[in-house]
Amino acid sequence: MEYRPEPSSSPGEVSAPWPQRWLERHRRAVDLAVLALILAYNQLVLPLTAASTTQLWLLETVSAGLGLCWLLRRNSPVVAFAVGILLAWAQLPVGPGSSVLPADLLLALLVHHLASARRWAVSLPCAALVSAWVVGAFIPVIRMGYSRLSLPTLCVVAVLWAWTAGVLKRTRRAHLAALARNTECRVREAELRHEQAERQERSRIAREIHDIVSHGLGVMVVVADGAAATAASDPDRAAVAMRRVRDTGREALGDMRRMLALLRGEDPRRRCRCQSSLRYKLKGAILEVV
Repeated sequence: MEYRPEPSSSPGEVSAPWPQRWLERHRRAVDLAVLALILAYNQLVLPLTAASTTQLWLLETVSAGLGLCWLLRRNSPVVAFAVGILLAWAQLPVGPGSSVLPADLLLALLVHHLASARRWAVSLPCAALVSAWVVGAFIPVIRMGYSRLSLPTLCVVAVLWAWTAGVLKRTRRAHLAALARNTECRVREAELRHEQAERQERSRIAREIHDIVSHGLGVMVVVADGAAATAASDPDRAAVAMRRVRDTGREALGDMRRMLALLRGEDPRRRCRCQSSLRYKLKGAILEVV
């Protein structure tokens, strides 16, 4: 029995390694786990960065909004990114010490998803916008001496890496889809060639059977004419001729059956020998009677 793989939900699921297939099957659980880890660490940092209760609640709202954008990014990546980047820019005027939060890591993840879902002409400006936000968010932190220049540089590199990984993922997915379409076209072309070959084979079989039947009937007509002509003057010869008609019909019918059996899958050389033998017998019967 031929083995056939089960259909997958995406073009690259069968060829992907098992960790990636597991992540694809449990995408919602993975999203919730990532969001829970980031927000848990964010809750530990917020009380240390917020200078007042009002500022704390504003940062909580921004963090919750970023988390909601992360969960809804699969429905509308562009809208989710637009809302997320607006919340990130709204976070800057709250205070210099709270311009960068752990929840802002979701911006890089949004860039990654946007690059994997949309063209680079859409995702690249978004990555540049996040990089500009990183620079603007770290300027007051560097001025206060809380960070060095290497940290914002590393964050910009991380955003560009997230965008590059998303573009490579989208390119691989498109390549696998093209391979699937190419394979489907090849299979369809092979099926059409097979159907055409079957039609040609049926036509050839019909011609060969027509030759056998016409040869057999021709011999039987000739022998029957000879028997009818000699029936009055030589009844014994006419009886022999009629028996020859009977034998010729039986031989032609048996040879046609054997050839049909050979046409179903046996050696073509045996089929040719069968046809040659049939023609030889029919010619012999004609020469014997006439």
